[in-house]
Amino acid sequence: MSELGKTNASTKKEEPNYKQSGALAAEGCYYKGIYLKWDEPPDAHIPKLRWRIYCFKDDDLVEDPIPIHTRTGFLFGRDKRIADIPILHPSTSSQHAVLYFRKLSLAQKDGTMKTVVRPFIMDLRSTNGTFLNDEKLEPYQYYEIKEKDVVKFGHSTRDYVFLTEESVDKGEIDKDELEEKEKVDLDAEKKAEREREEEKKKRIERGLKQVEERISGKDEEDDKEEHSSAQPHSNPVTQPSHDKLPQKRLSSYAPSNSSRSSAYNTSRGSLDDDDEDDYDDDFEQRIQFHEKRARTE
Repeated sequence: MSELGKTNASTKKEEPNYKQSGALAAEGCYYKGIYLKWDEPPDAHIPKLRWRIYCFKDDDLVEDPIPIHTRTGFLFGRDKRIADIPILHPSTSSQHAVLYFRKLSLAQKDGTMKTVVRPFIMDLRSTNGTFLNDEKLEPYQYYEIKEKDVVKFGHSTRDYVFLTEESVDKGEIDKDELEEKEKVDLDAEKKAEREREEEKKKRIERGLKQVEERISGKDEEDDKEEHSSAQPHSNPVTQPSHDKLPQKRLSSYAPSNSSRSSAYNTSRGSLDDDDEDDYDDDFEQRIQFHEKRARTE
């Protein structure tokens, strides 16, 4: 804002405008090539009190306190190129409102005059207005801001509370409450940061595990290939199995049940025990002979 109020280099310097109504200058002024909607008042002055703006949303402090005692004026708006305090809500204007500290002379009860520096805010004919303690301001008129006053811009739900550091230190404002809100917001931010770091660590660990599994699987496949290559390639001879012998061909050599039963019956009648044993031995020999012959064929 140190360059605010300067005239364009290509424009002839005009006499300062001493009107305190905040009316637009006849020739206008520019900053970073952008036309500004106001002139700096001639009584602008840096304050001695350390003013701050506390931004709340739903009773929560959403930003660090903004010190505003180091300069004479600040521009509120959506245009980041020129706004000193950006307000990015879509209902706000690029140049929404301007704040200036103005030096005033106030009459005292004893008839003396006292010089004070007070903050004033002026709406720059914004689309959706500026509100001071829920009252809409008339465009291009300065309104004094007092401690604990609340300013809103457009349809934004954020409350901008104006306080001095001295009043907070003296306990006129609930300092503990402000510090507690700041602490809660800081703790929430730290917690979110820790959660992001933990999630990042887990992703890295999962990735490393997948790489290790792939490498391990590849090693196992290589080991299998080496083991199989080390084994001699041979064609094993399949030994014949008795179960796979040609049963039909063997059955042609074996006596049928009828022929075997007829062997038990002779013209003499049934065989005695000794004759039956001799017959079984002879029969088993014939079976073995025919099996051996079937295997050789």
